[in-house]
Amino acid sequence: MPSKRIFFSFLAAIFILMPFSAAEAQTLRLGHAVNSKSPYHIGAEAFSECLESATDGELKVKIYPNRQLGDERALIEAVRMGIVDLAVTSTGPLSNFAPDFAALDVPYLFTSYAQVDKILAGPIGNRFLDSLSRKGMIGLAFWENGFRHVTNSKRAVKTPKDLKGLKIRTMENKVHMRAFERLGAQPQPLPFGEALAALRQGALDGQENPVNIIHAFKLWELQDYLSLTGHVYSPAVIICSPKTWKKLSEEEKESMRECAAKAAKTEKDFIRSREKEMLEEIEKQGMAVNRVDKKEFKEKLKPMRKEYEKKMPWLKRIEKGLK
Repeated sequence: MPSKRIFFSFLAAIFILMPFSAAEAQTLRLGHAVNSKSPYHIGAEAFSECLESATDGELKVKIYPNRQLGDERALIEAVRMGIVDLAVTSTGPLSNFAPDFAALDVPYLFTSYAQVDKILAGPIGNRFLDSLSRKGMIGLAFWENGFRHVTNSKRAVKTPKDLKGLKIRTMENKVHMRAFERLGAQPQPLPFGEALAALRQGALDGQENPVNIIHAFKLWELQDYLSLTGHVYSPAVIICSPKTWKKLSEEEKESMRECAAKAAKTEKDFIRSREKEMLEEIEKQGMAVNRVDKKEFKEKLKPMRKEYEKKMPWLKRIEKGLK
C-alpha cells in the first residue's frame, strides 16, 4: 500500500507540474503598421525565431502586421500601457512621446548608411535607446525604415519649386511637417493607412516614404512619380512594454536584446541589398523615377536646420559624431 500511495502521489505531482510548465511559456504580441512583405515583418520573423530558440521555447512571439493592433502612434501608446508587448515603429511618431528623438528627423542629417551605422550602432544610439525607459518604453535595438523619398501624381519633383502647392502626406511629426512647409508643399500628417485611402480618393497629391515601403505597397498603382530626394533617414526602433519587461528573468532580457540586435542586421540587410532591385521593379511597373540635386533642398532648409541646432542638444552630439 505505501508503494501505491507513493506511485499515485508521484503521478499527481506530474499532472500538477505539467500545466505549470506549459504556463511558463509566454507568447508575446508584436505589432507593426506595415504589411508582411515589408522589412519590419522580415525582421520581426527573425526576432521571433531567434527568441524562441534562445529561450528553448519559453518565449514565443506572435506577429500582428498591417495595423492589426493599431497604427504606429497607437502601438506606441499600447506598449506604454502594457496592452501590447512589443512593437516596431519608425521614430517619426516616437518623438511625440520622447522629444529627444526629433533630432533624428532633421532633414539631411544623415546622407549615407555608413553615417547611420557610425552613430546609431555606437554610444549615441545606445543613449537614445536607454532614454526610452524614462518615457514608458524599453528600447531594444535600432532597426530602420530607410531614406525617405517623395512620390506624387502631379509632376516630377526635381527642385523645391516643384513641390509648391502639393498636398503631401507626412508622418505625424512636427519636424517633417515644417520641412515640407519650408519647401512649399502642404503637409498632411496622417497615419499611413488613412493616407493610402486619401491617395486612392485623390484627396492627397503625394506622400513620402522609403523605397521599400513604396515597393511593398505597390504605390505605382496610386502615384506616377518617384523623386529620390532622400530628405530624411528614417530609423525604426523595436520597443517593449515595461510591464512585460518586469516579468522576464535577466537571462530572458538578455536574449531579447541579443535577438533584437540580430534581427536588426537581417532587417537592414534586406533593405540595403534589395533597394536597387526594388527601384528597377518600381520603374518597370510604370512609375517615373528621377534623381534631384539635393544641394537645392538643403539650401532651402538651412534656416530651419540652424534653428534646430540651437534647440536640440542631441542634434549637436550627432553632428559632432559625424565629423
